[in-house]
Amino acid sequence: MLPVQGVGLAAMQVYSEFRKDGSWVDSNWGRWIRSLERMEWLKSKGLLNNERELVHFVASRACEFESRWPEDFRLWLDHGLNGVRLNAPWPRINPERGKFDQEELSNLAAMPRIGKQMGLSKPAMTWYHWQMPGWADDIGSWKNPDMPKYFEDLVYEGMQRIGNTPMLHTIINEPTVDAMFTRRWRRWLAHKLGDVEYMEMLERLAEAHIRARKVILSAAPESEISIAHATTWNDTNVPALKKYWDDEGYFFIDLLRDMGGPDVINRLGLNLYFATVARTYAPDGMGKFPTRLTRFSLTYAN
Repeated sequence: MLPVQGVGLAAMQVYSEFRKDGSWVDSNWGRWIRSLERMEWLKSKGLLNNERELVHFVASRACEFESRWPEDFRLWLDHGLNGVRLNAPWPRINPERGKFDQEELSNLAAMPRIGKQMGLSKPAMTWYHWQMPGWADDIGSWKNPDMPKYFEDLVYEGMQRIGNTPMLHTIINEPTVDAMFTRRWRRWLAHKLGDVEYMEMLERLAEAHIRARKVILSAAPESEISIAHATTWNDTNVPALKKYWDDEGYFFIDLLRDMGGPDVINRLGLNLYFATVARTYAPDGMGKFPTRLTRFSLTYAN
């Protein structure tokens, strides 16, 4: 069996922020990257001298993946790649509460199908990569107890179009990073801070995963269910701090299993941050296999 070597993407990084009619796709991230708070942060770092330069720090047209994806697939294949981790663009698909864009759903469903036909034999789908519609942000994001149900609705509508196409579904991308930066550190997306809010968000993400898993397996029973989990973004050589970060990492997987049972995931994606590895395991960090990645692999191998 050939190893999977592919491309992983996040909707906010590759999709245009505009629809065909020129209207803006309202999202939590689109709001954040234009916020006064972020502009002040960019200025404090010497990255932004005036508002006209903000164009360099917003997604804008990005890669226009929504229309260029067949070209991108061909480029990847030409470079010897055979896999892709897609990302459902929640704000484009679900622009208003209870309203779903059928053209966007058709486009999403076509990607894994046509990708396989072209030779990308290992497509995967990420359903939540930290981006949500503006209306979801307005009602409190993951602080709203109904948010897991709204997320389930997104996955349901998507799977109605994708159908019984077995593939890997990475339901949530890096839940602990998302919760840490938005609820503990306020590095992005201004929300109420605190440990209680952090734990609350992780519990809502776990519920969202469990709801989505049920929908996916109902439509495509042979699908594999996963999360993408950060293992080295916050790694360290300090023993006490290392234990703290490890406990954070193990916690969400254990929470998932406690809430959804031992089969709540049957695959675990471990994201490796080479820049962090290089800093932590200097001087030849990129040549070393991080011990934290090893521990996660061995812990959840079965």
